Amino acid sequence: MKKYITLAALLAAGTTFANAETIVFGIERSGDTITFSGLDATDFGLSYTNWTYNGGGNHNDGAWQTPTNAAYQNTFSPDAQLRSGQTDSWTMKFTFTNDGTEDVVLTQFAFDCYGINGGGSDKNAAIPVTLTLGYNGESVSSSEFNLGYAGETNVGTISFGEGGLEVSAGGSVEFALTMGGAKSYNTYSGITGGSFTTIPEPSAFGMLAGLGALALVASRRRRK
Repeated sequence: MKKYITLAALLAAGTTFANAETIVFGIERSGDTITFSGLDATDFGLSYTNWTYNGGGNHNDGAWQTPTNAAYQNTFSPDAQLRSGQTDSWTMKFTFTNDGTEDVVLTQFAFDCYGINGGGSDKNAAIPVTLTLGYNGESVSSSEFNLGYAGETNVGTISFGEGGLEVSAGGSVEFALTMGGAKSYNTYSGITGGSFTTIPEPSAFGMLAGLGALALVASRRRRK
């Protein structure tokens, strides 16, 4: 009988992970308007709220840096300085919506990040920074990585832990993405896009009990 239950467990778990979906998006800026692209054919949405600055470096609330690299000029790039050894940071708030008919679990976000410039000996170099994602006023996870410079981007990945973050059908979650902890003076940064990964809400494991019960009934009937 254990074989039947084990098989049922594998089938349910396998179905859940086989249905994991990774959605790639872009971040585009036109003047003061920020949009997330690439989501039209999905059940999910991302919408921008604002960005804010915390620190003592140069910044211009609500304004944007314009990178010299043409590929990044119309992407998300706050006019906010992240200084070496300081607590300077900027925070972008955005909302994730589940417009589908089924609950989902978010397992991770990844952001394609780049440095606009750096100062001193670190100019033109990959600059270590820390990316932190939170929601409802609490931090989810942090990721330290090298910020890409000039013609490259580096990916900062943030996971939601073992259970993930459940978003019900028709529901939404507001996130706060913070970049700071730069280890180079006069660092400005931005984001070109990224991705998020979802799996179905683990109701598949609710089927497990039913499959196990059916296996038990079938086993007993054979014994009779």
